[in-house]
Amino acid sequence: MALLEVQYLSVSLGGSSSGATIVEDLSLSLEKGHSIGIVGESGSGKSTAALSIMGLLRHSRQIRTSGDVLFQGRNLLEMGGSELRSVQGSSIAMIFQDPSSSLNPVIPVGDQIAECIRTHSRLSAKQVQAEVIDALRRVGMPDPPVTMRRYPHQLSGGQRQRILIAMAIALRPQLIIADEPTTALDLTIQAQILRLLKRLTAEMGTSLLLITHDFGVVSEMTEKLIVLYAGRIVEAGETRHVLRQPAHPYTRALLKAHPSLDDKVADLEPIPGSPPSIRQRPSGCAFRLRCPQASEICAAAKPALTALDDGDHRAACHKLGYDKGRGPS
Repeated sequence: MALLEVQYLSVSLGGSSSGATIVEDLSLSLEKGHSIGIVGESGSGKSTAALSIMGLLRHSRQIRTSGDVLFQGRNLLEMGGSELRSVQGSSIAMIFQDPSSSLNPVIPVGDQIAECIRTHSRLSAKQVQAEVIDALRRVGMPDPPVTMRRYPHQLSGGQRQRILIAMAIALRPQLIIADEPTTALDLTIQAQILRLLKRLTAEMGTSLLLITHDFGVVSEMTEKLIVLYAGRIVEAGETRHVLRQPAHPYTRALLKAHPSLDDKVADLEPIPGSPPSIRQRPSGCAFRLRCPQASEICAAAKPALTALDDGDHRAACHKLGYDKGRGPS
C-alpha cells in the first residue's frame, strides 16, 4: 500500500453552480521513502493541491474539495478535526515557501519549534528543549542553544528557511510536503537548502512531495514528476524520462524556456500568452490557446491522460509525440 494515494482530487472556489475549478482530477501515488515533484507555472494549482492534501483548506467556506486523499489507507478528507490535527505536523509536515510570513515575528524560533513538539508529545520541558536543540543541529544551525532564543528578524533568509525545516523534521514525519521551499533564496543558499532537505529525507526514510516551478530543482530532488497546467495533469512519469523525452507541448515549452548548461542555446523561447483565469478556462485542452500544434479537436474535447510506450509515462494531448528534451543539468 502506498504511503500517500491521491485519487481524483478536485478543488474549486465558490458554489457548485458558479464555482471556478482550481485543481481538477489530480491523482498520484507516493511510496514510503520516495519522492514526487509537481511543476508548473504560477497559477497552475500546485500550492492549492498541496494545501488540500495537507488538509489546510477543508474549513474554508469558499473552497469545495472532492476526491480522496489516502494516507496509510485513511482518508484525510473524511477525518474529524482532532484526528486530522493528530496527523498534521507529526506524520505529515509542510515546509512553506516564505519563512518571513510563516514564522511568528514576536516569538523566539526555539519556542515555535517547541510548540510543534509539545502539541504531539508528552515530553517534559527539559526533553522538549533537547529535541529543539537536536532539530536545530540537524539542519545545520550554528550554536543551537543561542539560536533557539533568537527572533526571526535576527536570522538571515536561509537561516529562517532552516528553522521551517527544523519544525518539519522535529517529529520525524513520514511525509514532508515542501511548497517551493527555496523560492525566496539566492542560488547559493538555495543549493544548500536542497542538499539539506535531500540528506534529511534520506536519513529519516521520509517521503517527499515537492512543489516547484523549477525543472532544475525536480531533476535533482525527485524520482517522479507531475506537470500541471490550469489545474490538470498534462504529463507524468519518471522525472528523468519526462525531462529527456517530454511528450506534451507544454512540457516541451517549459523546457525550452528553462536555461540549461548542457545545450548551447542562443536565446530562450518564452511561452506566448498567459495561463487562463480559473473562471475563464477555454473549452477542450486548456493549453490550446498557447500551443503551436493546436487544431480543431483541441477545442472540441479535453484530451485524456494516456499511457505512452513504457506505461508509467503518461500525457494528455490529442497529438502525442516524444521530443528530445533539454533537461536541466
